[in-house]
Amino acid sequence: YNLPNFRSPLRFQQPIHVFTTSFTLLVTSWLTAYIISAMVGKLRERERELMEMNVACELKTRELIEANLACELKTKELAEANLSCELKTKELAELNSKLEKIDRTRTQFIWAVTHEMRAPVSAIQSYMNLILQGYIPPEKIYDVIQKAERQAQRQLELINDLLQLAQLEDPNMEVNAEPVDTAKVLEEVVDTINAIAEEKGVTLCINIDNEPAIVNANQEHIKSLWTNLISNGIKYTNNGGCVKVELKQDSNNVIGVVEDNGIGIPDTCLPYIFEQFYRANNAKNMTRQGTGLGLSIVKRILETYGGDIKAESKVGEGTKFTFVIPKLKDISNYSNNKKVER
Repeated sequence: YNLPNFRSPLRFQQPIHVFTTSFTLLVTSWLTAYIISAMVGKLRERERELMEMNVACELKTRELIEANLACELKTKELAEANLSCELKTKELAELNSKLEKIDRTRTQFIWAVTHEMRAPVSAIQSYMNLILQGYIPPEKIYDVIQKAERQAQRQLELINDLLQLAQLEDPNMEVNAEPVDTAKVLEEVVDTINAIAEEKGVTLCINIDNEPAIVNANQEHIKSLWTNLISNGIKYTNNGGCVKVELKQDSNNVIGVVEDNGIGIPDTCLPYIFEQFYRANNAKNMTRQGTGLGLSIVKRILETYGGDIKAESKVGEGTKFTFVIPKLKDISNYSNNKKVER
């Protein structure tokens, strides 16, 4: 063999192999770089998309949070509106109940007034008819006229009491108050009413504190207060009985006590004696009855000036009324005709 000729191709094959290997590595590297670059690009694109999705998600989350807050606010507003509606419904129910009670009271009041006013008018009419038709002998006409006059007086008393009670019940009425000496008013009432007590055989026992008992009130109201309580005691006390009247005071109040030893009031009737036209069962059988408004007027007068009254009684032993009314402590700084807040 010709060895030089054999090595000659080998000498060319090595560079070719190197070139081929290098080319292959270069292509492989380029392809690898290309693929990696493409993958990185896709990854970056994906990352960008994910970031955009994340931003969109955050926006949606914020919107949901805001929507949730708005929903909670609306829920709170609805709850408040519902509570307000419930309160209004309750107020309307209470108002409706009060209106129904007022309507029942008005109906009862009208019925009672009609009944009370009809009795004396019917009596007067009967007396006059007997006289006009000649059924009464001449010597007895005077007695019948006296009976008619008493019924007319009862009618007048009822009308006056109704007017006074209507004034006291009016929330818009202005009460012109002034310093009133309750002891002086009591003495005047006793001087006026003592004749009625003596006529019936009832003794008035008066005990008045020496200290001035001054209240801020309308003098006519204080007079009506004493008159009603003492007249009530005389009315329901039998011949030979006694009505004790006491006026005293503490640091804040003037205290009045009217106590009789008359027929008394049953326990079942005590809670109702200050209602209009109410009479205890044992008082309905008496010959001379009042208008049935006296104690209602007393209660309303005391309420007008921030006072109160209570009653204690035993059947057959008598009744005791005790009232309190705020005392006027400083007269020097008081201006007359001061309006009483009602």
